[in-house]
Amino acid sequence: MFLIFYPILAIILHELGHFITALIFGHVIKFSFSLGYMFNMFIPRWTWVMPTSKRYEQRLIAQAGFALELLVIPFLSPIYAFIAIVHFILYPWYYSGNDSDFKYF
Repeated sequence: MFLIFYPILAIILHELGHFITALIFGHVIKFSFSLGYMFNMFIPRWTWVMPTSKRYEQRLIAQAGFALELLVIPFLSPIYAFIAIVHFILYPWYYSGNDSDFKYF
């Protein structure tokens, strides 16, 4: 029953990390929905455009997605931890494509 809850929570936390950090620097990120393709199935994606800002701000905005997603691991189920770590590992190769947060790291 909760298995679908953890991937959704990971996505929400990831995007919330970007959003909050951008707000700290005075930017509002607007998200758009699209479908990514991984392991022969379509998966939901919420994409956004990196604000025009200083390089260090862009780096922090990009890093904040995974930072928040991974920082909550000690407070949640081991199932969530597994999903968040797998998301982190697979993200740059199978999920994000040209929209990768890693290009700003």
